Amino acid sequence: MRWKPFRITEVWAKVAYVLVAWILVPALVRWSLEQMRLPDVAVLTVDLVLGFVVVGVGCRAFRARGEAVEPPRVWWRATGRPAMGFVLFAFFALALVGFFFPYPDPVDPLAWWYLASSAPIAVFYLHSSIRLSRGDAPVPPRSRKNDDLRLIDRRQRL
Repeated sequence: MRWKPFRITEVWAKVAYVLVAWILVPALVRWSLEQMRLPDVAVLTVDLVLGFVVVGVGCRAFRARGEAVEPPRVWWRATGRPAMGFVLFAFFALALVGFFFPYPDPVDPLAWWYLASSAPIAVFYLHSSIRLSRGDAPVPPRSRKNDDLRLIDRRQRL
């Protein structure tokens, strides 16, 4: 992890960021706003903006193994490698399908929140992965199998 420029490179830091910024902070913000008895629309709007900020900061700060740490990414690049972008696209797309499939309610503000937040994020990850697959930006090489085997051997010795 680096502070100037802010980059998250280790897996544990990425997991911590997702747990804190995507789950814990929005839950606390939502709870605080509900305690202030704000209208649901205001709570959902703040939640929506916070979700976009969390994804935006994550896309700018996360770096894949072997990816250049110092320079900023191009505006359309969301992940270090295309495969991860396709996985994240699938998660956000499944969140949409899973919410709307059983019983769509056109007046439910939560349904509109899911649509307004998950759809653009899913499209962003898909767009990024397609461009990375086409070669529009350099993709760091995959780690060698020997690197993974050394890690496994080290764990077995412990």
